[in-house]
Amino acid sequence: MQGTRAAGMATAAFALVLIPGPVLAHHGTSRYDLEKTITLSGTVTGFDWGNPHCLVHMDVKGSDGEIQHWTLELASPFTMSHAGWSKDSLRLGDEVVVDTHPARNGVPLGISATSRSVMKFIVNGKLLSTQDKLPQKENFAASWMRRGSTALTT
Repeated sequence: MQGTRAAGMATAAFALVLIPGPVLAHHGTSRYDLEKTITLSGTVTGFDWGNPHCLVHMDVKGSDGEIQHWTLELASPFTMSHAGWSKDSLRLGDEVVVDTHPARNGVPLGISATSRSVMKFIVNGKLLSTQDKLPQKENFAASWMRRGSTALTT
């Protein structure tokens, strides 16, 4: 019994050491050139409204006439909904003009929204969002108390 418990504790400790690295690395923006902003014009080929990040897939005609398949990372659906987006904000075939921070390595990948801001998105000639700062998330307990509930204090 003692050996089984020790093996379980060792496995748990090992998992705690390994898991935080990928989790923290996932939220990094180091792969993007945040000092550079480009504007892409193209056609939406896919829109993934899901966690951990929404993704926009689009075809962009390059200066050489070749079609490039771009993927733009956005914030989570929760954050995007606070910026006025929904799962229906983009549809296949929509014509878009989008600002994005491109990948540093030159692959057709960009980031156009974070937990703090959403860059310009024009969809079929209509402005969906601009370089807006998202409202700061209110602390749940403060929100609860503001509404007059005493459940957290009793």
